[in-house]
Amino acid sequence: MIRKFFVFMAIAMLFIGVRTGIAGADLVSNGSFQIGDLTGWTLSDPSNTMAIVESIAPQNLVPGGPSGNEVVLSTYGTAESISQTIATTANTKYSVNFWVANDDFTGTSYFKALWNGAAVTATPDLSTQVGAFNYTEFTITGTATGTGSTIGFQFLNDNSVYHLTGVSASTAVPIPPTALLFFPALAGLIGLKRRQSTKA
Repeated sequence: MIRKFFVFMAIAMLFIGVRTGIAGADLVSNGSFQIGDLTGWTLSDPSNTMAIVESIAPQNLVPGGPSGNEVVLSTYGTAESISQTIATTANTKYSVNFWVANDDFTGTSYFKALWNGAAVTATPDLSTQVGAFNYTEFTITGTATGTGSTIGFQFLNDNSVYHLTGVSASTAVPIPPTALLFFPALAGLIGLKRRQSTKA
């Protein structure tokens, strides 16, 4: 009974260590546009951008996807961007998640994720998303160089609109070394139990 308790505790502590090693608190303000406007966000050129916060369009809802509000984005001839600066720590890696949908069937639009103004390849790859698609979750990572880092999204969509919501960012750090110690510890406990079972 005592051995089972220690095995359970080892598994629980390993799970906690892995979870805390992956991500911290969300750093994005108004990431799902829950306030009902663009508070916290900056448009590169408001006069050349349509940016409307509204309830998520029913045609883009997907199982397990976002709900609530979104920002609908369109352009007038040239690419624009929407961005927000978050508090960061230099030399720390961050993970940014977001949901995007596209209503443009022509295939002439594009959407890019930016970290400190530079385009970053998203997972899955946004550049392969040609034409219309329903809400899809994407992730990028970036390393901070100072106390503030800018998350941005550049888009060109003259014929239709993009939908953006669910933007979140948190630290993405390696699993703590102490958590890795539980793997051999757990293996040792299991091995000890097997040896004692064979002796009985």
